[in-house]
Amino acid sequence: ADFVAALPAESQKELDALINAKLLSAVPTGSPTPRKFIKNWQVADLLADANQLPKGRSFAAGKNMFQVASCVGCHRFGKVGGILGPDITGAARRYSSAVLLREIIEPSVQVSDQFKTHAVLTVSGKVYQGRILDRNEKSVTIAIDPKSPASILEIKTSDIEEVLPSKTSMMPLGLLNTLTREQILDLLAYIQSGGDPEHPLFK
Repeated sequence: ADFVAALPAESQKELDALINAKLLSAVPTGSPTPRKFIKNWQVADLLADANQLPKGRSFAAGKNMFQVASCVGCHRFGKVGGILGPDITGAARRYSSAVLLREIIEPSVQVSDQFKTHAVLTVSGKVYQGRILDRNEKSVTIAIDPKSPASILEIKTSDIEEVLPSKTSMMPLGLLNTLTREQILDLLAYIQSGGDPEHPLFK
């Protein structure tokens, strides 16, 4: 509000659509009731379909699964999503569906340096594990729970004994275990489409 107030009237008018845009929630609501366990999916179970995604997928189902599987809580996609994980709006330009599938099912196989987690050991013996958001001479700010973006701790440098890198991703395992095969394929198609309902995968 302070920034907008400092803008010239002409700029405020030009940017009106952006300034007064309706903000979409980035918090995943998932399912209102616990979802039924379907299968402990492995990459091999879906690899053949992921390598050659069959057309005729459902855009609406894929978009819904992006929320149900809690992807939206950590990953930015278009205009919604969290920031604890990589922005995957343009993931299709960088990764195949097979690679995306592996990243979802086996998130710790390859973790980007930008999103690696660390264990922060305090002088009092406590251990906090998560993604470091900021680190300076005075403190370390760490996100400790991917399912709760507000779970952020600022730990004074004087209270820290050691900071150790972790080989484990913050991304939880089993995110697809309440989805059917068709729902997973719709989810992959949704990500591959970049959010475009007119993508050939939905024809």
